[in-house]
Amino acid sequence: MKTEQTQPEAQNTRLSLSPELLLWRADYLYECGYIQQLPLAYWLVELLVPRRFVQIGVHKGVSYFAICQMIDDLQLATGCTGIDPTGDFALPVQNHNDQAYGDFSALVSGITLDGYPQGSIDLLQINGAPDVQSRADVLALCRDRLSPQGVVLVHGINTGFSAPDARAFLRELAGDMPVIRFDHGDGLLVILRGRAPNATLLELAEMPATHLALARVQKSFARLGKMHMMEFGICPPQAQAAAPQNIETALTEQAHTLAHKHTQDLVVLALQLEQLTQEKAEAGRDSEAEMKAMQVEQDRLRTIISRLEEGLAIVA
Repeated sequence: MKTEQTQPEAQNTRLSLSPELLLWRADYLYECGYIQQLPLAYWLVELLVPRRFVQIGVHKGVSYFAICQMIDDLQLATGCTGIDPTGDFALPVQNHNDQAYGDFSALVSGITLDGYPQGSIDLLQINGAPDVQSRADVLALCRDRLSPQGVVLVHGINTGFSAPDARAFLRELAGDMPVIRFDHGDGLLVILRGRAPNATLLELAEMPATHLALARVQKSFARLGKMHMMEFGICPPQAQAAAPQNIETALTEQAHTLAHKHTQDLVVLALQLEQLTQEKAEAGRDSEAEMKAMQVEQDRLRTIISRLEEGLAIVA
């Protein structure tokens, strides 16, 4: 009886994605599993508006600096801390932090409760399974320093938690808290550990794993993540780092950048059409003629995207 009452209401739940999210792209990228999580991370930052963000495990800096950039682009008053348990930050990571985000971001060594007042951390991201020596400190940070709205993101649940002790740590971390699982890419687990979680996230977390509305949200971010990965493969930012040496190089660079921008915009339009088509097909509200017209427009956009990709390959 309970399922019959809640299922129709939850089916009407729609994922609201801002234009800024759809068009946002990270400035600091290297090939890594987190690229596919970037749209989801943006949505979470936009939704939560965290006062303090902490990440354990900075590594190459892609995930940490992406969230710093989101905070900067959204003009949030968020303090950011990137933690490496050993303090082994690569020089490019240190330099980029100082130059781009030094006014609100700090890189620190070791996990400690010092410097974080009780209830001050709204968003905590754990980038991969912490080493055995650090796990007790991570749990203490989650237990004693998260805010009432506190959310923990665990990246790499499909790749970095295969060992029995790592799986046990993940179970202890999640406990009986509401969670939302995203399996695209390396996987991301959203744990609502605060006692007063965000209403939108709580609604998703309380849905059955097979619920259509939850599946729609998961598939939407999986598609967006794949688009980011595809664009990175077409035109990695590091490939554009060298300064042009002559006019011909400068013009080629300009054409490359412009084509890449158009590709991003067209990808967004194609994705929106695909999502709308799927939702209407599931709801059964479309006529066959309307569905056919939308499919024709989808195919047209994808053809343009394919031609732009071929052009980008020639330019590269």
